[in-house]
Amino acid sequence: MCDLSDERSVSTVPSWIGEIESRANTQDPIIMVLANKCDLLDSIDPSVFNLETELIKSYPKVIYQEISVLINIDLQSSMTILAD
Repeated sequence: MCDLSDERSVSTVPSWIGEIESRANTQDPIIMVLANKCDLLDSIDPSVFNLETELIKSYPKVIYQEISVLINIDLQSSMTILAD
């Protein structure tokens, strides 16, 4: 999970993905990135946000979901996607 309102949090996701892929006990680990605080997108710098999230979305085997824990946006659907 990363915090969409924190550029540093989002920018570390690619290294997390690399760590998971290198340390996984399987060839194709299931990786889901939950990008929290999508309810704050109006207050986030779109140039930084778009660059970083597009990089995360470019990983072919990563499931990327924007959620809000605070106001319950897409939490249930994210878990359903992961289960499928």
